Amino acid sequence: MNYKELLEFNDYAMDLTIRMAHHSTAIENNPLSLAETISILTTEYIPREMPQRAFFEVKNYQNMLFFLLENLNKGQSVDSFFIRELHGILMNFLLPNKGLSKRLIIPF
Repeated sequence: MNYKELLEFNDYAMDLTIRMAHHSTAIENNPLSLAETISILTTEYIPREMPQRAFFEVKNYQNMLFFLLENLNKGQSVDSFFIRELHGILMNFLLPNKGLSKRLIIPF
């Protein structure tokens, strides 16, 4: 059973996904309430006018979690390429250079 199928039959898994998406994006100043996050992730209903960024942060988190758990279940190793893939999913519709890491230049 894959993760998407599990969510259909397991209220705990869906609750965990919703809470993780809400709290993980809230610490990054996402303005959505827990109830709004529930609405978006369970019914794909947008309950009010909101910034597109707020919506995509929550949906992208859900998509990233599906991808993460499915790939870890298949034995995927967590390396820099995999981390960039996760970042790309999280930044979908948010950044033009999604999946790329910052380079820090330190002057001498």
